[in-house]
Amino acid sequence: MKKLLFFLMLLVGCISCTNQTTEQQVLSSTEAEKIITNEVDLGLSVNWADRNLGAADTLDLGGYYPFIKSDTVSALWGNGWRKPTSAEMLELTNQCTWKHHTYIDQYRNHINGYIVTGKNGNSIFLPSAGMKIDGVIYYNGNEGMYATSNFYGSNCRTFSWNSEILFNYDLGLSEIGCSSIRPVRDKK
Repeated sequence: MKKLLFFLMLLVGCISCTNQTTEQQVLSSTEAEKIITNEVDLGLSVNWADRNLGAADTLDLGGYYPFIKSDTVSALWGNGWRKPTSAEMLELTNQCTWKHHTYIDQYRNHINGYIVTGKNGNSIFLPSAGMKIDGVIYYNGNEGMYATSNFYGSNCRTFSWNSEILFNYDLGLSEIGCSSIRPVRDKK
């Protein structure tokens, strides 16, 4: 019970609302988390969600989630969705083509990130949403940080990039940090 309460407190503290500006497009983080996503087959061992956890659409940054061992994705989306493992992130890195891209959107201005294309031609867009530490968002639009389900001690293994290093696997920021999550689902 204490773990669940701690998890909920961290989740409430780290989730952000989307950056959308029109009334029709603004969703609370709770509503956005209930959105069922489409899965994309990139020709890899798992299917990838077409959007980040908490995102209203494929260009939305989504929420920022704490580096904790509970699987936030399973708790919010269910139906077999989960955080990717470090091995699945590595597979995405090594077996897909990554191309930096900036979408220009009339409501959200410029959305930087990477179009990730599998050998089968299907693709997903990973926005550079940055990260959140103690309620402050850093590097939004310049860096991406995505959590995996693997831990090294109390530190979450993350996958990140910045303007100089495309692929960086590191230890995250323990419980003080929050990042994006791109859910996966096992193939049927």
